[in-house]
Amino acid sequence: MGTERPEKSVRVYRKSDVIFEENSAGDAMYILRSGKVKLVLGGTRQGAEVGTLEQPGEFFGEMSLIDGSPRSATAIAIEDNTELEVLDRESFLGMI
Repeated sequence: MGTERPEKSVRVYRKSDVIFEENSAGDAMYILRSGKVKLVLGGTRQGAEVGTLEQPGEFFGEMSLIDGSPRSATAIAIEDNTELEVLDRESFLGMI
């Protein structure tokens, strides 16, 4: 077995940036490096907040990679300079 690390990219979001929208197709998962992200059901403006990620290492968006289903919530950065590692489907499946 090789010791190659999966390809990851890092993206930085500003406060109120939408990372992905509920019901959209998912082709990546996200790992929090810094900042905060909230998960909302029912849209960005009047949706119900179902969680907040604020600890480095917390992750979200993986279910779309596992079962191919659309995103179950909208993810929104709630701090400037929210930094996320982005792991695509191929790299994710290679890890597991």
